[in-house]
Amino acid sequence: MYSSEDEGENESEEYAYMKDKSLSLSLFMEVLQEKTGNDDIDIGKLRPILFDVFGDDASPRFEQLNGLRRDMGSSNIGLSGCIASQGKPAL
Repeated sequence: MYSSEDEGENESEEYAYMKDKSLSLSLFMEVLQEKTGNDDIDIGKLRPILFDVFGDDASPRFEQLNGLRRDMGSSNIGLSGCIASQGKPAL
């Protein structure tokens, strides 16, 4: 049967506190350094490092952008220059 103890138990489960599951950027970079063994991780290198870590599990859009950056790295045109040349003409 149903008792008042069960009711109190259910109420506490309904209002359980949920923690935020986000990490600060500095903590995320520390964890990434530990997992990869690479001590040379900074904000500008996060995307290629994440691609190396996740490999085939990376999203297609992430793979495409990372491939574009690698291709652009061999030329003197920056990524912003490539995108600008594909967009509207300058005024």
